[in-house]
Amino acid sequence: MKQAAINYGQALFESKISDKAVQEAKEIYESSGPLRQVLESPVVDEASRANIIERVFPKEMQGFLKLVCSYHQASWLSDIFQIYERRKREKQGILSATLFYVRMPDETYVRQIEAFLLKKYKGRQVELTLVQDTSLLSGFLLQIGNIQYDCSARGAMGQLQQKLVRR
Repeated sequence: MKQAAINYGQALFESKISDKAVQEAKEIYESSGPLRQVLESPVVDEASRANIIERVFPKEMQGFLKLVCSYHQASWLSDIFQIYERRKREKQGILSATLFYVRMPDETYVRQIEAFLLKKYKGRQVELTLVQDTSLLSGFLLQIGNIQYDCSARGAMGQLQQKLVRR
């Protein structure tokens, strides 16, 4: 994800645009392939894009969308909406994490991981996505944002390899 898309998403979150308008714009954008193609096309002139935005999107979102399109960055809108959602969940104290595993962990283990995340990151709730990844060989990999806790055999072998290469 490009830093500019992250910046746009943060700016959208900090703007005075209502969540309802953002959600409606996101649904419109994501539900129409032809609309996305027109907004992202370098062939379509700015006036035509602005006209389409005014006819299709909520009034509150039009200025933001015109700005993004004027810099030919409409292809980043999915990422921008994703960052907006992430910031919204963070403000509500909802942590999003992914647990990659080889064998499905039992419910008690999952609850312990959620408790660890709540304590460590001071959240109110955890949205934990479980993903099977047999390339880990054994153990697990826990990812929250840009932070990873690698307790897998693959990770241990990678660390050992780095130590041996440095010698």
